[in-house]
Amino acid sequence: MERTSIFGKILPIGLLVLAMSLSQPLPVSAGFNAWTSIGPEGGWIYALAIDPLNPNTLYAGTYGGGVFKSTNGGATWSAVNSGLTTLFVWALTIDPTNSDMLYAGTFGGVFKSMNGGANWSATGAGPTNVLALAIDPTAPTTLYAGTYGGGVFKSTNGGANWSATGAGPTNVWALAIDPTAPNTLYAGTEGGGVFKSTNGGTNWSAVNTGLTYLNVRALAINPNDSNTLYAGTYYGGGVFKSTDGGASWSATGAGPTNVWALAIDPLNPNTLYAGTYGGGVFKSTDGGATWSAINNGLNNVYVNALAIDSTMLYAGTYYGGAFALQHRAKIFLPLVLRNP
Repeated sequence: MERTSIFGKILPIGLLVLAMSLSQPLPVSAGFNAWTSIGPEGGWIYALAIDPLNPNTLYAGTYGGGVFKSTNGGATWSAVNSGLTTLFVWALTIDPTNSDMLYAGTFGGVFKSMNGGANWSATGAGPTNVLALAIDPTAPTTLYAGTYGGGVFKSTNGGANWSATGAGPTNVWALAIDPTAPNTLYAGTEGGGVFKSTNGGTNWSAVNTGLTYLNVRALAINPNDSNTLYAGTYYGGGVFKSTDGGASWSATGAGPTNVWALAIDPLNPNTLYAGTYGGGVFKSTDGGATWSAINNGLNNVYVNALAIDSTMLYAGTYYGGAFALQHRAKIFLPLVLRNP
């Protein structure tokens, strides 16, 4: 059986998958390049995660309310906290190969769900006061937890056991893994700038040349060029950029300050977004050279978290719940199936 479009052209499998992905239903009220409040109402949201296999499913980690889940792009939410003994959730990450498997970083450690959040259980002892999580995209049973006061912890068996990684970063707010070389990872810290490891956390070194603000709240890596990465700084700082794997940094264009979150457009990595504490969301389409505020409809400008997929951008705010923005027009590629 051939897969064809209405124009009679055979669609390559890759294009077929992309068409299906970009044609997923969007949140019922999300506007194009305009923000819409989607709840959970009043939530203090510190983490957002989009199901990589079903972009209509997203999770919100909240301060005091645990984890909320939506299966319709944010139109409705439900609390999914069974087994979650602490409701202060700072970080979320999803297994890229099995999206029913997700992890929550909390003050009480790392919790794991194997059924899409329906039930949670504590992982092995080790990390507490967890502010950041990162999962190895090539070996999803390997994950890292960044903690406040305890450095970075590593598990190679899905959280059953943890061990502290090498000395270096403490008070870790952000973690990022090089998608092309997952033994290379970065840690953004409070007061210590950025640390880098090239051997899975065994050793760390500070990589702060040119980074004039050392309170790093967010990190993001260009998926097409892993030598290019961005650091979001706060207490007056903005976004810094490195094009040599963190060896040197330079400030990007004026605009965002007190940056708490970063997100890179997966289809156009020159486009990135910065969520700020007090200034809303800023957008750059030229790799950070210039920025513009995009706050139309965003009635809470204290942004703690961002999450993005091919068409939607989500922002989690301080006591304002989540907001959705359609950042790219939907692509409709109607398909017809015919026998040869």
